Amino acid sequence: MTLQMYIHAWGIIHIGRLLSEFAERHNSGVVLATPTFRAGAYRDRTRQPDVALFAGQILTDPETIRALVPALAVEIISPNNTALDMHDKVEEYLAAGVQLVWQVFPGRNTLVAWWGDRAVTFRPGDIITVEPVLPGFACPVAGLFPPLADPAE
Repeated sequence: MTLQMYIHAWGIIHIGRLLSEFAERHNSGVVLATPTFRAGAYRDRTRQPDVALFAGQILTDPETIRALVPALAVEIISPNNTALDMHDKVEEYLAAGVQLVWQVFPGRNTLVAWWGDRAVTFRPGDIITVEPVLPGFACPVAGLFPPLADPAE
């Protein structure tokens, strides 16, 4: 496993766990890793965010599940992702009804949060929330990234 693969997998598990534990404690949704949902303005594409929060309850009927749209979609950006593809994903997520998109940049320890009308960059030292999707959730941005040894040590 390469370092990039480790960081990506760690991010999915860690961010998914943080969101899931909070959502379960507050009975406010279900968090899934790499779920498929219909995206785009006409919902004519399928997309798989790395982590997604579905507000409310997940139903077991297959047709209902396919129609669900996450309230939050999280993309952990790797060096293989192009800026154009990531931009298209954000646009498709928002057009499908996703309320908030997080783009997590492990190489920069930053996170860009996208709402329909704005984007905000969060850096270490900042606190990230999931308002209005998951009221009350707050986490230091630095806590979203894996602890890695300093190569100079």
